[in-house]
Amino acid sequence: MADQPPTKCEPTTAIVRFACSALLISEPIGRYRRFAESYHVRDSSPTKELSCMRYALRPVRQLYGSLPVNEFGPLALKAVQQHLIDQGLCRTHINARINRMKRFFKWAVSEELVPSSIYEALRTVPGLRFGRTTAREKEPVRPVSEEAVDATLSFLSPQVAAMGDGASIANSRSESLCQRYKCNSSQNNQDAEDDRRPRSGAELPCPTSQRRPVVRHKGIREFHSLARESKT
Repeated sequence: MADQPPTKCEPTTAIVRFACSALLISEPIGRYRRFAESYHVRDSSPTKELSCMRYALRPVRQLYGSLPVNEFGPLALKAVQQHLIDQGLCRTHINARINRMKRFFKWAVSEELVPSSIYEALRTVPGLRFGRTTAREKEPVRPVSEEAVDATLSFLSPQVAAMGDGASIANSRSESLCQRYKCNSSQNNQDAEDDRRPRSGAELPCPTSQRRPVVRHKGIREFHSLARESKT
């Protein structure tokens, strides 16, 4: 029988643990930083998530940077969580940072820098729950007063001022109005393109009564002023 070519040996869990025992936590953090700088990029510019990951991993490096990575467990993560509480961060912000720390360890497992048991153990650490922690709550976002809106509209272009009035009437965000305008503009352009496209004899134009009507608002600012007069 011919000799079979040697097969490539896959690293076992014991080998991974042995390699991780010599790594300090600061080393995988440095490798992840280089990965994140090339991953969290949009239009050749770093995204906001890159800075968020840096802030999230900073206390881990400061408190446990010299600790072997295979010794970082749930108690260490809870200590980092308490450290963020002592710094005065709000509850939701702390939960977001803890989740990013877990995501870092998940990446480290995929790179065989951390045993999978470490990540599975860190997943058992729950987030801070409302009313069951000493962490402060984030201040609620209050609506802008109508006086501030009226004072701002005079400095805006007619298009932006109309969007501001529409947002206050529809009780929606500006992003939602932009998306609706983009969808309506795309549909109107498609309808105009269909009308200009040459048609064959078998393809007859749709009757005018069956076409989608194009709604043109008369003036949202006038409607807004009437709505305010009706309140008074």
